[in-house]
Amino acid sequence: MGLEECLKEKSLPKIRVSDIYEKSFVSRATFYRLFDCTEDIFLYECDAIRADTVRIMATKQFGSSNQQAIYCIKRWLEHETLMKTMVDNNLFGIFWSRTAETRRY
Repeated sequence: MGLEECLKEKSLPKIRVSDIYEKSFVSRATFYRLFDCTEDIFLYECDAIRADTVRIMATKQFGSSNQQAIYCIKRWLEHETLMKTMVDNNLFGIFWSRTAETRRY
């Protein structure tokens, strides 16, 4: 999506909403109907990766919890730009709390 492209050029705090929707080929109105700010789109993308990983993991057979953890880490490392942004902008706590909320349901 547009955010990852923008993150290759700028840090998250310097990215404007217009940067994202221009690279995403989404109108401004559509963007604001779905998201309030750049951090929202960041969290949305992380949520999508997490949901996809969980979906895939449910179809796989793992020999141990270590293999399951390694698979999960490898999936996240495919999105190095988002991971770096999460760490650089101290967003891991927000992401983790959203992950914990998702697991409760």
